[in-house]
Amino acid sequence: VYGENMNIQTIENANGTYSYYLVAVLSETGWGWGDRKSLVEVVDISDAKGKIKSVMTVSAKGFIRERSQTLIKNNTLIVTSNYQVEGTAAGARDIARIAVETFVLPKAGNKALTEKEAQYRQLHMDLALEGKKGAEYDKAREALLADPEMGLKGKFVSVGGQLRKLVSDSVVTVGDTTGLSASLQDVRYQDGLLYAFWVPANNIDPLDIFDISNPEAGVRYLSRLQFDGWISKAVPMTHDGRNYIVALGWIVPAVNNESGMRRPQASIFEIKKVGSKYRADQVAQLTFENSNTWTNFNSPDRFIEVREDGNGKGQILFAASQYDSKTYQSGGKVLQFDLAKLTSTDPNTAISEGPFLAGRSGWLRRVFTNGEIDRVNTFSDQALGVYNIGQATLD
Repeated sequence: VYGENMNIQTIENANGTYSYYLVAVLSETGWGWGDRKSLVEVVDISDAKGKIKSVMTVSAKGFIRERSQTLIKNNTLIVTSNYQVEGTAAGARDIARIAVETFVLPKAGNKALTEKEAQYRQLHMDLALEGKKGAEYDKAREALLADPEMGLKGKFVSVGGQLRKLVSDSVVTVGDTTGLSASLQDVRYQDGLLYAFWVPANNIDPLDIFDISNPEAGVRYLSRLQFDGWISKAVPMTHDGRNYIVALGWIVPAVNNESGMRRPQASIFEIKKVGSKYRADQVAQLTFENSNTWTNFNSPDRFIEVREDGNGKGQILFAASQYDSKTYQSGGKVLQFDLAKLTSTDPNTAISEGPFLAGRSGWLRRVFTNGEIDRVNTFSDQALGVYNIGQATLD
């Protein structure tokens, strides 16, 4: 398993029962066809007696860094990854793009190819694609993969008694329109939508929205919003029937910033449905005042805790550190939000920078809400901290 990249998915079945799946991202092993970077194994862990069963292993188009990049919905695995494409001009470098793929899980009666049959089909395609490049190669490859007699799309392969799916059932790819590489930052889901935040080299972050309401029939691209800076951690929320994303990331301020120093930022996006289309609007933005605050927003979700009071208000606490010429402190930083203020004369007041809660010792390893005592607990490598967020104190 790659890092901590495992995900437990709880699926409600039509008869009211539940199925439980472990989705694990593996380092690429076995066949490396198509320069694939990550394998994803789906394991059924529903049995009450503890029996586990491998459902399938799929080959993703690119690299999967976080558990949020995988989801099971409607008997379909959805995978979002970063992949490389070859530059078209002479001497051009490879360009990174984003792929959203779907893999329908096996059903009773599905017939699997043998490993030799799959290898034969792959050799047939390799011969047919020899000498082709760029758009010509991509178009020909898609046609060959979809061929009902010799293709691999939608086919399972039996490898060592387990099922492999080497090609996705559907794929939508996005990227920068000016030739810059796209670095995937975060993926989140809300009401049949997939949100993908990524950043090119110019630090103007796109938010791409995809329709995953019917993933067994494929993914549909909806819209894009571009904004200054980039987002690395997003938290979808709903308030008064409206869908929002409270997000954390970085920005390089354009004014009075001769050194080009980046600062943490927070933004709120509203996802709107206008007729049959969706669009995202950035409705509030905050740049943190202290440029000496550092955090890794790309760290696992366990380093960020969200507390909501049910009325659109709450706090986000994330592991952070602050430093100056004399001191260095590790602890937690608080972001406060009040979605009701988005309708005020100054929507930016909906988010505000809270205090820095300095830990007494050690690096912060975990942040979580303790609902029994209405406090936030933090674990470091040396101590347990109990924070009263409402009073911004360490108990």
